[in-house]
Amino acid sequence: MIVFELICSANHRFEGWFASADDFTSQKERGLLACPRCADKSIEKLLTAKIGRSGARSEEHTSE
Repeated sequence: MIVFELICSANHRFEGWFASADDFTSQKERGLLACPRCADKSIEKLLTAKIGRSGARSEEHTSE
């Protein structure tokens, strides 16, 4: 499951949950997405940052 922050042409922001990025694209192309506030079907994804797991390290540090 993937969550995208979406926006309509009236600047209403909302979340959409999809099985994949391709699922979002497919639903948009078929006209299945609409703003829950105004029913606008002109929906775009907003840019979001990917956040990794906190505390995960790729190398071990030791003090001498």
